[in-house]
Amino acid sequence: MSVLSLFGAPPADGLPDDAPRGRKAELILAGELLAAMRHSQQTMTVFISRLAGRVVNDVLEVATRQFDASATPIVCRYGSPVGCIEINNTSGHSITVMAGTTGQLTPPTVGIGVYVVPAGARVPVNIAAAELTLFGTAADSFSYQVFAAGSLATSGLVGIDGGVA
Repeated sequence: MSVLSLFGAPPADGLPDDAPRGRKAELILAGELLAAMRHSQQTMTVFISRLAGRVVNDVLEVATRQFDASATPIVCRYGSPVGCIEINNTSGHSITVMAGTTGQLTPPTVGIGVYVVPAGARVPVNIAAAELTLFGTAADSFSYQVFAAGSLATSGLVGIDGGVA
């Protein structure tokens, strides 16, 4: 009688008894691979931007735009992934930001990669795509800044040690 038989035979695959197997293990692996790919994309953004030679301080574009008379969506394409777009919506209507592009003329109201910027708001929107689409109302103008790095949401407190910034 061997010592191993006192604790039961180990599984044939060499994994602990409580380790996930089959479909559950595949789902966990797929999730881990997806997380690793996303992390790799974020890490490579800075390097791609620098290799392209167009990015200083992670800024991809700064502009003021106006929607045309038919409110055609504005599509922005960049040579590297966008980390964040900060929109200063000076119009009286909301602007919808969507990661990626679409052929539709009406803005999506819900979904992953969709963010609605209210009228009169200045909002940073984190994006994980090299293309984005802006939807708005005819003749409305707005300003925006596009960065290769993501934005960290900040509270109203920006002072250090009680100081005022």
